Order: sequence, then structure tokens, then C-alpha cells
Amino acid sequence: MRGKNIIWLSLIALLLVPAFLDRANAAPGTIVRLTPSIINGLPGDIFELQITIENAYDLYGWGVDLEFAPLERVLSPDVLQTVAGPFLEGIGIETYWQTPVYEKTFGQLHLGCTRKGPVSGVSGNGLLATTKFNVTEAGTSPIEMVNLKLIDSYGNLMNYHAYDADYNGPTVNLVNKEVLPARVLPVGTTGVLRSKVTNLGTVPLYTRVRWDIVREDGFMVNLYAGQSYWSQPPPSVYLYVNGFTGHYGEGWGFY
Repeated sequence: MRGKNIIWLSLIALLLVPAFLDRANAAPGTIVRLTPSIINGLPGDIFELQITIENAYDLYGWGVDLEFAPLERVLSPDVLQTVAGPFLEGIGIETYWQTPVYEKTFGQLHLGCTRKGPVSGVSGNGLLATTKFNVTEAGTSPIEMVNLKLIDSYGNLMNYHAYDADYNGPTVNLVNKEVLPARVLPVGTTGVLRSKVTNLGTVPLYTRVRWDIVREDGFMVNLYAGQSYWSQPPPSVYLYVNGFTGHYGEGWGFY
């Protein structure tokens, strides 16, 4: 017999139990997906994203972290427009919707919902939740479901297959770079790193360039357009430029 306090245990299990389920080895059946899976947009656009479930059996509650580009680079979720879907609802059934928690620094939106009381779960297909994203600037970003948990009415974790989404926005190409003109810069002088980008799209874009620089002592220096770096003697340092990029994307190493 199901305990009357399963709601509290369920919610804790959804959010705190380690994610030991392996998506690749999950048994065929339940599918959780982000819809649409491919989103194309421009800065200033707003798009809706749904979390749907297929072939569920006795689903009592669920929890997930949506993960995307951090620091509101490219995307920013609208927490007030993030709502639970009707899948867990029913006549005479109480549900608990966890207030969405948005962590801007990490680019994560924490969501969860569960039924309350000693009742059975839900089977079939339906909508778990809906959210909206604002496109803040140019670039691309995956939108992934991490720490996804599904539990049945007995508190057991359920197997699933999960399918994520990708946002594709306009980008620019880095077409030219100019490194420091000499290997040695006398004390008190300034060396300038120059770069040139081209916008291959049809809309105006604000772009940033980052230079990844390694000193001879192994210290890493990351310089963005408009920033400066000073080295105090002694010792002298030699700067190796080993990477650069012209737009925010996978090459920036934030993921």
C-alpha cells in the first residue's frame, strides 16, 4: 500500500537522487523530448519550448534541469512564462509544481512536478511543461535536459530515452588576425592585437573577439576585445597565441 507521505519523498527523490540512469542503455518505451528540437531565430526573438512525454506508464512525478548557454549569452528563459503541463492533472487529483529556479551563472532552469497523495500515476502521452526563451544576442546554444528523473507511484525511478534541442542563430566569421609585431616589447611600450570579422548574415550583429594567450610560464591570459593586459618586470614574458574565435559558440569553451 502506498504511503500517504509519498509526495514529499517523491519530490526529494526527483531533485536530489544522483542521475545514475544511462540514457543509452534505457529500455525502449518512455520518451521525453524537447519540442521543437531545432529552433532558428534572431536577436530579440521569443520562442516557446515544450517538454513532452510519450509512452509513459504510471508516471507520478518528474524533475529536470534545462541547461543552455550561461550568463544569458544567446538565451534567457522567461521564468514567469514557465508553467506545468496538464499531463499529471486529473479529476480530484492534487499536484505540486515546484517554483522554477533559474541559475543565470550556469545557464540552468530547474523544474519539477508531482502528484500528491496515495494515488496512481498517469500513462500515455502528454505535455509536462512549457517555457519561453528570449534570444539575447547572436550565436548558437544547445538546450539539454540534465538530471532528468521520472518516478512511478511507488517511488521507483523509471527508465527513459531523452531527446534535447538546439537553438541556431546568426553568427560571424573571423577573417583576419594580427598578432604582436615583435617577440619582445620594451618596458613601457604597448602591443596591440587586431582582428577583423565579417557578418555573413542579413541582420546587424554585436560581436566580440576573444584571444587565448599562454605565457612562457604556462599562465593563461584570456583577452576580449577592448581589454588590456599588463606585465610587471621582472620577469619578462613571452605570449603564445594558440586560439581565437569570432563569435560565441562551442569554440569558446563555456560548455
